Amino acid sequence: MNKAPIVLLSDFGDSHYAGQMRGVILGIAAGAPIADLTHSISPQNVVEAAHILSESVGAFPEGSIFVCVVDPGVGTKRRGIAIEAARRRFVGPDNGVFSLVARGGVTASAVLENPRYFRPGVCATFHGRDVFAPVAAHLWLGVGLEDLGPPAGQIEGLRFPTPVVSEGRIDAHVLYADRFGNLVTDVEAGLVAGGRWAVLVHGKRIRGVSRTYADGVPGKPMALLGSSGRVEIAVRDGSAAERFHVKDPRTVRVRLIKAGKDRVQETS
Repeated sequence: MNKAPIVLLSDFGDSHYAGQMRGVILGIAAGAPIADLTHSISPQNVVEAAHILSESVGAFPEGSIFVCVVDPGVGTKRRGIAIEAARRRFVGPDNGVFSLVARGGVTASAVLENPRYFRPGVCATFHGRDVFAPVAAHLWLGVGLEDLGPPAGQIEGLRFPTPVVSEGRIDAHVLYADRFGNLVTDVEAGLVAGGRWAVLVHGKRIRGVSRTYADGVPGKPMALLGSSGRVEIAVRDGSAAERFHVKDPRTVRVRLIKAGKDRVQETS
């Protein structure tokens, strides 16, 4: 029997759906510890879920079982899968949500085909409750991936945005907005190490990349290296998502320019 937790990630928000998944797990594996990573993924945003999952895996002990339900294709021909990677196991849809955690290699996998480990009467619109949650509970009890179905082989990937780096300039993308309205970009710490940078967000100039939120001016935009290890756009004591009227973070234009490489004009 596993002692590590079953970890839930979804886009269910403040609803009863995650609670139903917890109930199903406890009905099968009454002693299983359950942790909620987040249920605040933007609806149907598989790219955001993949990044949040990848950033968070290392915070949980080896042996943890992650149940990831961001599943716009639920009920279609998309596969349900379980994989083992990074000494942890992952259960969910084969829609790319596991593509980042799988980059280090998948050591075992299965297509979820054995109904013995499903909830009776699987609903076509709620595989999180009726397939993924019970499968995770059985894995926690000691069922092997080989019992769930045949090997999954190649799993689905996603096209992730990457920063465009040129001489003295980085054109970045916002991956997601967090709970506080911070805009998390795809610019990792190594890209901005050893230099002074100006950051433009929709043409609005931010001076430098700060170390802490307290380094900013209350109510003003700032850039800093966040806990994700990436450059984030924030507003001290406020929300960058609100400040820049962000409806879809993927549309936000961010550019970093190294000091001395270009003149940056501040705009409103």
